[in-house]
Amino acid sequence: MSVSRSIMLEDERELIIYIESRLEAEAVIHNLSNSQNMNYVLLQLDADHRIQYSSSEDFAVGQKFQLRDEEQISAGYFGKADKYLGVRLNTELGFNNILLLPSVDYNRELYAWIRNVAGVLLLALLVFVASFVLLSRLIYTPLAIFSKEMKKLGRGDLNEVSVQSGVMEFDALFKQFNNMKKQIQGLLLDTEKISQEKHKLEIEKIYYQINPHFLMNSLHSIHWMAKMHGQDDIETFITELNYILAYSLDKIDKQATLRTEIRMLQAYLKLQKMRYDFEVEVNIEEGDYLDTPTARMILQPIAENALHHGLGEEGCLKIGMYPSVNHNAICITFEDNGKGLSREELDRIRQVLQHSPSGDHKIDGIGLRYVRYMLESFYGDNAVITIESELDRGTRVKLILPIDREKLMLSFQQK
Repeated sequence: MSVSRSIMLEDERELIIYIESRLEAEAVIHNLSNSQNMNYVLLQLDADHRIQYSSSEDFAVGQKFQLRDEEQISAGYFGKADKYLGVRLNTELGFNNILLLPSVDYNRELYAWIRNVAGVLLLALLVFVASFVLLSRLIYTPLAIFSKEMKKLGRGDLNEVSVQSGVMEFDALFKQFNNMKKQIQGLLLDTEKISQEKHKLEIEKIYYQINPHFLMNSLHSIHWMAKMHGQDDIETFITELNYILAYSLDKIDKQATLRTEIRMLQAYLKLQKMRYDFEVEVNIEEGDYLDTPTARMILQPIAENALHHGLGEEGCLKIGMYPSVNHNAICITFEDNGKGLSREELDRIRQVLQHSPSGDHKIDGIGLRYVRYMLESFYGDNAVITIESELDRGTRVKLILPIDREKLMLSFQQK
């Protein structure tokens, strides 16, 4: 292959560049044959399958050449030509390149490959047998002993076992096994003790349930006495108080939802309005999100803090609840126009909400701490509670609760 190009220089002199390249096919085939110790033959055929180039005297230029069985080449089968095997590669220029290999060289290489594979397989078999014997001695036997001891442990045998397997790792394992037996014995004793304490606690629980039950029955009796004597205010007060007590003791509404929390909050506010002079605005956006399960008694303590620690006489408490824009969370706000909190008081309350052990308990009491604990137990770290306040302007508490779709669907199915 050659190429030439004429270039005119600046001084109008003509420069002709000529490049020639040649593929030394004989040298390539010779090197390939020597490197692999095989006598390769390269043929090039024209469109009529006549030899135009041959690297061997066995194939004369000009004679017609055809590989037998070449229709199976696509399946990976070599075509045959007398004592040769070969493959054909068609080119886009109409020529066919044929690479031939003597059958003797091919068979020699094939038998050598079979011998090598057989040798490797035999060696692998010997290694496998030796490994099996060694592993049986070092692993299987100690494991069999260990399995036997485990079965004895399953039958309640906690006696120590003394085994010397000769393998340091298994000896250490048996030592740990004996330590485990000692720990199991200790756990059994602890379990028996805990069972006794649990029985004692159950008795105490039944005892402490008697007093609230008696109190609720008494309130119920007072409610009917007030109704019989036409004391409507007392009847209403006792009715709401009885509901608050039953709800807080988990006697009614076993599954706490936002709807039951709102009912509880309204009952509490109704009682407080009978005692104090203040205004309440409750704006609840109706929707299926109100049936979302939630923690019990998380709204009333916030309202109580606002009424007792921030809201003055003739103050106003605004309560709002609505789902977020993408309906994956619920926003609850408590806003009052009371006396507000100083910067120091606000910082102490925020420390309580951020799990800090410090904080002025005279300010927050147990209300906010209870709300924080209940949110953590029900929502983990997914719920958010924030508080903002300014002196003489009021306080704003905001809750952001995630909507648990699985719990919501479960509550619908139960209904």
